[in-house]
Amino acid sequence: MRLLLVLLLAFSCTIVRANAIAQPGTGELPLTVLADAGFGGHLPADRWTSVRVIVSPRQDSIEGIVRVRFTGPGGMDLRSIAPLTTTPGRETVLPMTVWIPSRFDTMQVEFLDLRGRRLAGTRYDQSGSSTSIHIQAPSINPIVLSVGIPGLVRAFGSDAYLRTPQDDGEREQLDLAAMARIVSVAPMAPGQAPWLPTTVAAYDGVSAVVLDGSVALNLGPEVISVLQSWLVGGGRVMLVNADGNALRAVLGEHLPAGLGFLAPRPMPLPAALGGTGEVRARALSSDVMGNGWKPLPQAPDMAAHGPVGLGWAIVMGLDAADFAGQASDGVFQTMWQGTLGEFIRHDLEAARSHLGTGRYDTQSFRSLANASVYSWISRSPTVGAGAFIAIFAMMMMLGILLGPIDRAVLRRLGLMHLWWLVALGWIALASLGAWLLPGTVRSGPSSVTTVRVIDGWTVPGGGVSAWQASYTGVFMNQSASIVLDDAEASAWVSPMSSPWDFYGSSAPSGQMTWNATRDMMRPLPTVARLWTMRHFQEHGPTAPPMAFRFAVDGGRMQLHLSGPAASRLEHVSVHTGGKWLNMLPGGRLQSTRDGFLLVASWQDFSDAPSSLFEGSTGVDSHRQYAWYDGSTKPTPAMMTQLAAPRTRTMALEALGTHEDWAVVYATWSDDHRSLAGNVGEEFRTLWACRLAVPIETIGVARPAGVGQ
Repeated sequence: MRLLLVLLLAFSCTIVRANAIAQPGTGELPLTVLADAGFGGHLPADRWTSVRVIVSPRQDSIEGIVRVRFTGPGGMDLRSIAPLTTTPGRETVLPMTVWIPSRFDTMQVEFLDLRGRRLAGTRYDQSGSSTSIHIQAPSINPIVLSVGIPGLVRAFGSDAYLRTPQDDGEREQLDLAAMARIVSVAPMAPGQAPWLPTTVAAYDGVSAVVLDGSVALNLGPEVISVLQSWLVGGGRVMLVNADGNALRAVLGEHLPAGLGFLAPRPMPLPAALGGTGEVRARALSSDVMGNGWKPLPQAPDMAAHGPVGLGWAIVMGLDAADFAGQASDGVFQTMWQGTLGEFIRHDLEAARSHLGTGRYDTQSFRSLANASVYSWISRSPTVGAGAFIAIFAMMMMLGILLGPIDRAVLRRLGLMHLWWLVALGWIALASLGAWLLPGTVRSGPSSVTTVRVIDGWTVPGGGVSAWQASYTGVFMNQSASIVLDDAEASAWVSPMSSPWDFYGSSAPSGQMTWNATRDMMRPLPTVARLWTMRHFQEHGPTAPPMAFRFAVDGGRMQLHLSGPAASRLEHVSVHTGGKWLNMLPGGRLQSTRDGFLLVASWQDFSDAPSSLFEGSTGVDSHRQYAWYDGSTKPTPAMMTQLAAPRTRTMALEALGTHEDWAVVYATWSDDHRSLAGNVGEEFRTLWACRLAVPIETIGVARPAGVGQ
């Protein structure tokens, strides 16, 4: 009875202590922590996104750590942590940028004290239960962020099926439109700015941002700066209800010469946008614009589009609010699907193809590119005979010890009754040897294989803005902690998911933790075991690995190259005026005082790029590897079809068709150390570089029609 009373007292103390943690103030409600994940609850798969953590009000300030944790198959345990001090008497909101795996079982958001003790938390899963909250599964469907245009949802997503299609072409358009996920962000009150993330990586999972010009003027400088950085790095922005002030606010120094709008007036609605009656809009002030900008074919009098750095933008003088009130649902949908729908068409088609049968012979070039690159960076040496010989030797030794040696020795010592204890000792010793010996006779070093794509362009006034996308596989020949602090300071590092599951990407295995440092999430050391592969990706601004200058002297084309990688070049092509110069191999790399030089003439222009840079080639040769998990060296066309480089392709292609710009395509390989330098013993990096540079004229100008 006395023992029972002691146990009851201990249990009561535990409950009181737990309540003291949950209720630090007398009479206060329990501390709660909730998460607003993604945009409108939509989570992008294998991408970064915004997660807003909301902590309930307390009378006193609490200093602690917020942890967002994903757990799932294959031992996946991904954690993001950030410091937080609550505001007394007010709800505290902490915006975080979190990497979302393609598959997970649970997401937990927790508030810990500085000693790591859990103060409060909430569990989310995709089924929901009495102990958790429902959360949507991550998806590859494109997410469109609609800022100040709430009616956009009428034209996309499930609302696209509200209208009965008139023909097969319209059905095709509606099917694609239904793939999009529209998230509307509106100001809390007129004249106020809506909430938007203030880190570039938070927009990683967004296919496009659609802005109302009047709302854009109210966005704070921090949000505008982040949006511009995201746009220049390969993002896509559509600005409607645009005027001169909105153009300057959103595009800033990237506003092309000649782009402007006149005062609003009634204008006929183009046939491509519904073509019924008039609509109040602003007309373009000129149809001659710089840096590859052109009138939008669907509405050439009131809209234009073109590259902004490595991204793309559409600007329209149409007031979406006025148009929505005048047009029928059919015209309204046609207008948006004919502009925004074409703007993100590749993303819509990719989402629809993801719903296919999963057969390897129906996979898109994009899927094959993912599989090809993943298999290339997953190469590892064979285990070798030494490890198996070591294991076999330990088994033979165990058999001898447990048999004749044990019998002879124990009988001589008179300890036969302890045979079972001695046998256990021999088994433990042999198991330890079988665990340790294979690692000492491994057949190959720890190797780091990277596919690295660098895209850049020469900014106005000089200098180069470049962005990288690196995909790295680390083979471990011993158990060790991988330190990832050798990533570039502005890069975002995350794991990679396997592309082999055609119905949905497989979640990455292993553990990884990010720690918030200023506005960046920096990875902490992560453990990898013997003979395992770990995969990482790295994205963000970077310095270009070499410099290019393209000059024209009459019919003579000169490509000047400088930098440590210039001597390693394997393939070089130049795209200018819509034509191609395939300069290497075939040309001769000449040494100069400050680098190297490649020379070509106007007769060398071709209508097509080298097969290595052509996206339609190599599909059949790579298809078997996407199915059978083989390994073949990916072509530059494969490398540039990966998620981040693909978003920059449209801008680079547009500059390549302009007569004042040249886009240099180059590839090479070396032993560059990018990640996992503390464990890597052998480094192999495959490079693809696309850099847009203005054309210089030396002496005689280019003959008319050459390269156009």
